[in-house]
Amino acid sequence: MLPPVRCISCGRPLGDKAVLYRIIRRKMAANALGDDADPRNPTLVGMPGVPVQFSMGEILDRLGVTTSHCRATLLTNMELIDHF
Repeated sequence: MLPPVRCISCGRPLGDKAVLYRIIRRKMAANALGDDADPRNPTLVGMPGVPVQFSMGEILDRLGVTTSHCRATLLTNMELIDHF
């Protein structure tokens, strides 16, 4: 799927923030995991037993996404093109 262009509930534009969110998340995961791990693997980020601790909320705060429905729209989006 493509990243969401607007929030489903309020209609706020999220297309530019979705791309930035993905870039920042990958950079933070790469810094936390080191160069040998693949930061695109979502199972390594935030799973119990894996020493990667950063909050997705911190990234969304930096981007100015504060409402719960806009956060849910961004967090529940799955980039299927990365998995296939």
